[in-house]
Amino acid sequence: MRATMVIICVLVMVFISVPCFAEPLVIGGPNPSMYGIHVYDGDDNYMGLLLSKNSYASPDICIYNPQLDKLMFPELYDGRLSVATVYYESTNCSGPPLIASKYMYQINRVHLPPNCEMTFFTGDTTEAPVPTQTRSHTRIEISFDYIVCPCVQNYEINEYVVPAIEISPESLPFTGDHPKLPLRFKTGIK
Repeated sequence: MRATMVIICVLVMVFISVPCFAEPLVIGGPNPSMYGIHVYDGDDNYMGLLLSKNSYASPDICIYNPQLDKLMFPELYDGRLSVATVYYESTNCSGPPLIASKYMYQINRVHLPPNCEMTFFTGDTTEAPVPTQTRSHTRIEISFDYIVCPCVQNYEINEYVVPAIEISPESLPFTGDHPKLPLRFKTGIK
């Protein structure tokens, strides 16, 4: 039985991957032509290509958006994107924002102090990450009766960072503050 399952899985994977070699893969621009599993949000906005689905212990998925050339990790229970911390070299969250290198290739939700204004940031991928002594960072604290976003002094933490770039709402592949659920999936070429 196990050998039969393995053979079926291999045949399915070969059958699915064959069309990928039929035509060249073109990524970028306003109308990308790509084979794969295409993801749309509940408002029918094109999100990008499905790259992976994690296990139930980490219920997010990875979507590649070709227009922004970035990854997205929407939560499957509410559609919200990953939260990232923005760092500063100053002690009062002022000056050029920096983002940890582990977030430089994705679209991140950020809550800025002092009023928790939500915005989206990514990292500058034209520069290599450098170790920097950051002296403050943003943080969101949520309780049953309050949400605050203080600027926290962090006593010169060494972090590999790149310049953070704010993403305008008009550039995002969804409307509002997160992709609307349910997500839909279509196979083939877009």
